[in-house]
Amino acid sequence: MIYPQRISRLVPAKAGKRVGAQVVSPMSVVDYVTMGESRSATPPKLESRRGYWLIKTEPHVWSWEDQVKQEITSWEGVRNYQASNNLKAMVVGDLAFFYHSGDERQIMGIVEVVKPYYPDPSDPSGRFGMVDVKAVSTLSCPVTLEEVKKDSRLQHLALVRQSRLSVMPIDEGAWKVLLQMGKSA
Repeated sequence: MIYPQRISRLVPAKAGKRVGAQVVSPMSVVDYVTMGESRSATPPKLESRRGYWLIKTEPHVWSWEDQVKQEITSWEGVRNYQASNNLKAMVVGDLAFFYHSGDERQIMGIVEVVKPYYPDPSDPSGRFGMVDVKAVSTLSCPVTLEEVKKDSRLQHLALVRQSRLSVMPIDEGAWKVLLQMGKSA
């Protein structure tokens, strides 16, 4: 499989114009560079996979119990640029660990993204947004930050390395490890 190194340009094409064995529609990718070779085709599509995340909240502001009662809620008030970019990367169907920060410092449950990123009305600048999440399941055994830090398989996580980040990605391997630790399927 050949992967493009860079896409060189988007050009308007006449509808029905033939490029190689393909018929190109207007504004399609006509030219890209692959491993030093020039090709006239569209780049390969990337596989879509479910994303995994961890979202933090202060339990005295919004707790896991509040989330379970409400079921679906907006994940609002994020004002950190990196966390905001992580919210933007979320898609419907992604799963996230619901983490109590502050004194508790533990993963309490799992939520699912049910509405993608949209503007946060509480932000007067219009720069930040939010997603909607719904409660999916409660971990049988909450996973503490101390337990995460002790597990060598989880040392790469932003939870360990960037402790103040409120929305962070979790890779699939770490997701499975954390699920086992929390005794949730």
